[in-house]
Amino acid sequence: MFPSFPRKRESPQKGIPREFANICREGVELLGQPEYALLEELLNENSPPNMDVDVHSIAINADFDAFPNIAEPAEWWRLGNLKKDGADAIIKAFRDETTPGAKANREIPIRDLARKYGVLRSKKLYRKEDLICRFMHEWGVEFQRKENGLSTQPQVCQCEKSICKSLNLCYNCSILS
Repeated sequence: MFPSFPRKRESPQKGIPREFANICREGVELLGQPEYALLEELLNENSPPNMDVDVHSIAINADFDAFPNIAEPAEWWRLGNLKKDGADAIIKAFRDETTPGAKANREIPIRDLARKYGVLRSKKLYRKEDLICRFMHEWGVEFQRKENGLSTQPQVCQCEKSICKSLNLCYNCSILS
């Protein structure tokens, strides 16, 4: 699992020198909105994520595992192994969207993901699609833990240091929350 790195927090305008904000071609809105503000909308969204790309492709890693290019190369998106399963099986899994990640992407309503993985008080900044992608990642991690017979309850840091709480990672205990 990857550590959570600090993200920009609420109000992208605060702390950005006016001179810098004035020269930003796209404006500071690209930094996103606070998670709590996006959750207001996402908690009412009945459609599934339906993450997609303009040009579809399949990525093959060094172990010959195949993944669609719409998400991270994680086990819940794995289409198969080119050497073991063959190209036809991989293409069929890609076309029919049979991986757990692809099924979740087309079936689980965004409101359910937001309810389960959203942080109502979070001031971290996200674009809407990035936050949904984070929810899908969290769903996938939980799915994989269940598949492997592991607990899906988050581990709690024992040292209770404020830096651990802000990063959702304990450097002393080496526990991800």
